[in-house]
Amino acid sequence: RVLVTTHGNYPLGGHKWHGAAASADGTIVSVPNNADNVLCIKPAAHAMYTSPDTKVDTTPEPEIFILEGQSPGDVATGRHRDDGKYKYLGAMAGTDGHVYCFPSGSERVLQVNTVKRIARSVGPNLLDAGMEPLFQNKWQNGLTNDKEECVYAIPLGAETVLRIKTHSPEDDNEPIVTTWKLPLPNKTLEKWEGGVVAENGIIYCMPNNHKAVLQVVPPYIPSREQLHKANEKKEEERERAREYERQQQQKEMDEKKAKKEQKRQERLEKK
Repeated sequence: RVLVTTHGNYPLGGHKWHGAAASADGTIVSVPNNADNVLCIKPAAHAMYTSPDTKVDTTPEPEIFILEGQSPGDVATGRHRDDGKYKYLGAMAGTDGHVYCFPSGSERVLQVNTVKRIARSVGPNLLDAGMEPLFQNKWQNGLTNDKEECVYAIPLGAETVLRIKTHSPEDDNEPIVTTWKLPLPNKTLEKWEGGVVAENGIIYCMPNNHKAVLQVVPPYIPSREQLHKANEKKEEERERAREYERQQQQKEMDEKKAKKEQKRQERLEKK
Protein backbone atom coordinates (compact mmCIF):
# COMPACT_ATOMS: atom_id res chain seq x y z
CA ARG A 1 0.00 0.00 0.00
CA VAL A 2 1.04 3.64 -0.39
CA LEU A 3 1.74 5.43 2.87
CA VAL A 4 1.45 9.23 2.83
CA THR A 5 2.40 11.14 5.99
CA THR A 6 3.63 14.57 7.07
CA HIS A 7 6.58 15.37 9.31
CA GLY A 8 7.56 18.51 11.22
CA ASN A 9 5.59 21.59 12.17
CA TYR A 10 6.43 24.87 10.45
CA PRO A 11 4.50 28.12 9.92
CA LEU A 12 2.07 28.08 7.00
CA GLY A 13 2.92 29.91 3.78
CA GLY A 14 5.83 32.21 3.26
CA HIS A 15 7.80 30.42 0.47
CA LYS A 16 10.10 29.03 3.13
CA TRP A 17 12.30 26.67 1.11
CA HIS A 18 12.51 26.41 -2.68
CA GLY A 19 13.88 23.20 -4.21
CA ALA A 20 16.26 20.62 -2.77
CA ALA A 21 19.24 18.40 -3.53
CA ALA A 22 20.64 15.28 -1.88
CA SER A 23 24.21 15.28 -0.57
CA ALA A 24 26.62 12.36 -0.83
CA ASP A 25 25.45 10.88 2.49
CA GLY A 26 21.81 10.90 1.35
CA THR A 27 20.71 13.90 3.37
CA ILE A 28 18.15 16.04 1.52
CA VAL A 29 19.01 19.74 1.67
CA SER A 30 16.09 22.17 1.27
CA VAL A 31 17.06 25.49 -0.31
CA PRO A 32 16.35 28.59 1.85
CA ASN A 33 14.15 31.00 -0.07
CA ASN A 34 12.45 33.17 2.56
CA ALA A 35 13.54 30.96 5.47
CA ASP A 36 16.63 32.09 7.38
CA ASN A 37 18.02 28.56 7.71
CA VAL A 38 18.54 25.30 5.85
CA LEU A 39 16.03 22.48 6.34
CA CYS A 40 17.67 19.04 6.16
CA ILE A 41 15.97 15.65 5.96
CA LYS A 42 17.98 12.50 6.64
CA PRO A 43 15.97 9.45 5.56
CA ALA A 44 16.10 6.28 7.62
CA ALA A 45 18.74 3.79 6.50
CA HIS A 46 16.12 1.05 5.91
CA ALA A 47 12.49 1.61 5.03
CA MET A 48 10.01 -0.75 6.69
CA TYR A 49 6.46 -0.52 5.41
CA THR A 50 3.45 -1.80 7.31
CA SER A 51 1.28 -4.54 5.87
CA PRO A 52 -2.38 -3.73 5.10
CA ASP A 53 -3.64 -5.69 8.12
CA THR A 54 -1.23 -3.97 10.58
CA LYS A 55 -2.72 -1.17 12.60
CA VAL A 56 0.59 0.06 14.02
CA ASP A 57 2.79 2.15 11.73
CA THR A 58 6.37 0.89 11.96
CA THR A 59 7.79 3.08 9.18
CA PRO A 60 11.00 4.71 10.51
CA GLU A 61 10.87 8.47 11.02
CA PRO A 62 13.30 10.60 9.00
CA GLU A 63 15.62 12.82 10.98
CA ILE A 64 14.74 16.44 10.29
CA PHE A 65 17.12 19.15 11.43
CA ILE A 66 17.78 22.82 10.86
CA LEU A 67 21.16 24.34 9.97
CA GLU A 68 21.83 27.96 10.78
CA GLY A 69 24.55 29.82 8.91
CA GLN A 70 28.07 29.41 10.24
CA SER A 71 28.18 33.20 10.55
CA PRO A 72 25.32 35.76 10.64
CA GLY A 73 25.73 36.72 6.98
CA ASP A 74 25.90 33.21 5.55
CA VAL A 75 22.19 32.52 4.91
CA ALA A 76 21.17 35.96 3.72
CA THR A 77 19.64 37.85 0.83
CA GLY A 78 21.27 40.78 -0.93
CA ARG A 79 21.70 44.37 0.26
CA HIS A 80 18.92 45.51 -2.10
CA ARG A 81 16.27 43.97 0.20
CA ASP A 82 15.45 44.72 3.83
CA ASP A 83 12.94 41.87 4.29
CA GLY A 84 15.43 38.96 4.08
CA LYS A 85 13.48 37.27 1.30
CA TYR A 86 14.20 35.38 -1.92
CA LYS A 87 17.71 34.22 -1.04
CA TYR A 88 18.36 31.16 -3.22
CA LEU A 89 16.65 29.24 -6.04
CA GLY A 90 17.61 25.61 -6.46
CA ALA A 91 20.71 23.59 -5.62
CA MET A 92 22.91 20.76 -6.83
CA ALA A 93 25.27 18.33 -5.12
CA GLY A 94 28.90 18.64 -6.14
CA THR A 95 31.38 15.82 -6.62
CA ASP A 96 32.86 16.78 -3.24
CA GLY A 97 29.64 15.59 -1.56
CA HIS A 98 28.44 19.06 -0.54
CA VAL A 99 25.28 20.79 -1.74
CA TYR A 100 25.55 24.21 -3.39
CA CYS A 101 22.60 26.64 -3.33
CA PHE A 102 22.35 29.14 -6.18
CA PRO A 103 21.91 32.85 -5.37
CA SER A 104 18.65 34.52 -6.31
CA GLY A 105 18.77 37.67 -4.16
CA SER A 106 21.83 36.54 -2.23
CA GLU A 107 25.22 37.80 -3.30
CA ARG A 108 27.18 34.63 -2.53
CA VAL A 109 26.95 30.88 -3.10
CA LEU A 110 25.80 28.81 -0.11
CA GLN A 111 27.61 25.53 0.60
CA VAL A 112 25.94 22.93 2.85
CA ASN A 113 28.13 20.24 4.42
CA THR A 114 25.71 17.64 5.79
CA VAL A 115 28.46 15.54 7.41
CA LYS A 116 29.80 18.37 9.59
CA ARG A 117 26.38 20.04 9.50
CA ILE A 118 27.68 23.41 8.43
CA ALA A 119 26.06 25.96 6.11
CA ARG A 120 28.40 28.71 4.94
CA SER A 121 28.97 31.16 2.10
CA VAL A 122 31.78 30.34 -0.34
CA GLY A 123 33.48 32.28 -3.10
CA PRO A 124 33.58 36.06 -3.55
CA ASN A 125 30.72 38.50 -3.19
CA LEU A 126 29.43 38.39 -6.75
CA LEU A 127 28.21 41.99 -6.78
CA ASP A 128 31.30 43.52 -5.18
CA ALA A 129 33.59 41.50 -7.45
CA GLY A 130 31.74 42.66 -10.56
CA MET A 131 30.95 39.06 -11.47
CA GLU A 132 27.19 39.57 -11.86
CA PRO A 133 25.35 42.93 -12.02
CA LEU A 134 21.79 41.67 -11.44
CA PHE A 135 20.35 41.88 -7.91
CA GLN A 136 17.43 39.43 -8.02
CA ASN A 137 16.41 36.13 -9.68
CA LYS A 138 19.94 35.53 -10.88
CA TRP A 139 20.12 31.74 -11.28
CA GLN A 140 17.58 28.97 -10.81
CA ASN A 141 18.47 25.29 -10.70
CA GLY A 142 21.58 23.81 -12.23
CA LEU A 143 23.53 20.69 -13.04
CA THR A 144 26.74 18.89 -12.12
CA ASN A 145 29.40 17.98 -14.66
CA ASP A 146 31.18 15.02 -13.08
CA LYS A 147 33.93 14.99 -15.73
CA GLU A 148 35.35 18.32 -14.54
CA GLU A 149 34.01 18.27 -10.94
CA CYS A 150 32.00 21.45 -11.48
CA VAL A 151 28.50 22.63 -10.64
CA TYR A 152 26.78 25.02 -13.06
CA ALA A 153 23.83 27.30 -12.30
CA ILE A 154 21.37 28.10 -15.09
CA PRO A 155 20.88 31.82 -15.82
CA LEU A 156 17.35 32.99 -15.06
CA GLY A 157 17.76 36.76 -14.96
CA ALA A 158 21.54 36.69 -14.61
CA GLU A 159 23.80 37.95 -17.38
CA THR A 160 26.35 35.23 -16.62
CA VAL A 161 26.68 31.48 -16.14
CA LEU A 162 27.69 30.56 -12.58
CA ARG A 163 30.37 27.88 -12.26
CA ILE A 164 31.55 26.26 -9.01
CA LYS A 165 34.72 24.18 -9.21
CA THR A 166 34.46 21.69 -6.34
CA HIS A 167 37.16 19.57 -4.75
CA SER A 168 37.37 16.08 -3.35
CA PRO A 169 36.58 15.54 0.35
CA GLU A 170 40.31 15.02 0.99
CA ASP A 171 41.15 18.45 -0.44
CA ASP A 172 40.89 21.35 2.02
CA ASN A 173 40.97 24.00 -0.71
CA GLU A 174 37.98 26.28 -1.04
CA PRO A 175 35.61 25.82 -3.99
CA ILE A 176 36.41 28.16 -6.88
CA VAL A 177 33.40 30.28 -7.85
CA THR A 178 33.51 32.02 -11.24
CA THR A 179 31.06 33.47 -13.76
CA TRP A 180 31.11 33.46 -17.56
CA LYS A 181 29.43 36.24 -19.51
CA LEU A 182 26.48 35.37 -21.73
CA PRO A 183 26.48 36.36 -25.40
CA LEU A 184 24.38 39.37 -26.35
CA PRO A 185 21.49 39.99 -26.01
CA ASN A 186 21.60 39.03 -22.34
CA LYS A 187 19.13 41.44 -20.71
CA THR A 188 16.08 39.17 -21.05
CA LEU A 189 14.52 37.99 -17.78
CA GLU A 190 13.66 34.36 -17.08
CA LYS A 191 15.95 33.31 -19.91
CA TRP A 192 16.42 29.55 -19.49
CA GLU A 193 14.79 26.83 -17.38
CA GLY A 194 16.39 23.41 -17.06
CA GLY A 195 19.50 21.97 -18.62
CA VAL A 196 21.33 18.76 -19.48
CA VAL A 197 24.98 17.68 -19.62
CA ALA A 198 25.37 15.87 -22.94
CA GLU A 199 27.48 12.74 -23.36
CA ASN A 200 30.31 14.85 -24.80
CA GLY A 201 30.36 17.08 -21.69
CA ILE A 202 28.76 20.12 -23.33
CA ILE A 203 25.86 21.72 -21.43
CA TYR A 204 22.56 22.71 -23.04
CA CYS A 205 19.90 24.89 -21.37
CA MET A 206 16.33 25.20 -22.63
CA PRO A 207 14.83 28.57 -23.63
CA ASN A 208 12.08 29.95 -21.43
CA ASN A 209 11.88 33.61 -22.51
CA HIS A 210 15.13 33.65 -24.46
CA LYS A 211 15.05 33.11 -28.22
CA ALA A 212 17.83 30.53 -28.37
CA VAL A 213 19.21 27.39 -26.77
CA LEU A 214 22.15 28.07 -24.46
CA GLN A 215 25.30 26.01 -25.06
CA VAL A 216 28.10 25.98 -22.49
CA VAL A 217 31.38 24.34 -23.51
CA PRO A 218 33.54 23.60 -20.43
CA PRO A 219 37.25 24.50 -20.66
CA TYR A 220 38.42 20.88 -20.63
CA ILE A 221 36.73 20.29 -23.99
CA PRO A 222 39.13 21.28 -26.81
CA SER A 223 38.12 24.05 -29.20
CA ARG A 224 37.96 23.57 -32.98
CA GLU A 225 41.30 25.34 -33.32
CA GLN A 226 42.84 23.06 -30.70
CA LEU A 227 41.37 20.01 -32.44
CA HIS A 228 42.73 21.26 -35.76
CA LYS A 229 46.20 21.74 -34.27
CA ALA A 230 46.01 18.32 -32.61
CA ASN A 231 45.04 16.72 -35.92
CA GLU A 232 47.91 18.51 -37.65
CA LYS A 233 50.31 17.25 -34.99
CA LYS A 234 49.01 13.69 -35.39
CA GLU A 235 49.40 13.94 -39.16
CA GLU A 236 52.98 15.16 -38.73
CA GLU A 237 53.69 12.23 -36.43
CA ARG A 238 52.16 9.80 -38.96
CA GLU A 239 54.26 11.37 -41.76
CA ARG A 240 57.43 10.95 -39.69
CA ALA A 241 56.49 7.33 -39.08
CA ARG A 242 55.90 6.79 -42.81
CA GLU A 243 59.22 8.46 -43.67
CA TYR A 244 61.03 6.27 -41.12
CA GLU A 245 59.39 3.19 -42.66
CA ARG A 246 60.46 4.29 -46.16
CA GLN A 247 64.02 4.80 -44.94
CA GLN A 248 64.05 1.36 -43.33
CA GLN A 249 62.73 -0.24 -46.50
CA GLN A 250 65.35 1.59 -48.60
CA LYS A 251 68.04 0.48 -46.16
CA GLU A 252 66.94 -3.15 -46.48
CA MET A 253 66.89 -2.86 -50.26
CA ASP A 254 70.37 -1.33 -50.29
CA GLU A 255 71.68 -4.09 -48.01
CA LYS A 256 70.19 -6.79 -50.23
CA LYS A 257 71.66 -5.10 -53.29
CA ALA A 258 75.06 -4.86 -51.61
CA LYS A 259 75.00 -8.56 -50.66
CA LYS A 260 73.99 -9.52 -54.17
CA GLU A 261 76.82 -7.46 -55.62
CA GLN A 262 79.25 -8.99 -53.14
CA LYS A 263 78.24 -12.52 -54.20
CA ARG A 264 78.62 -11.56 -57.84
CA GLN A 265 82.14 -10.27 -57.21
CA GLU A 266 83.01 -13.49 -55.31
CA ARG A 267 81.87 -15.61 -58.29
CA LEU A 268 83.96 -13.53 -60.70
CA GLU A 269 87.05 -13.95 -58.53
CA LYS A 270 86.64 -17.75 -58.49
CA LYS A 271 86.66 -17.82 -62.27
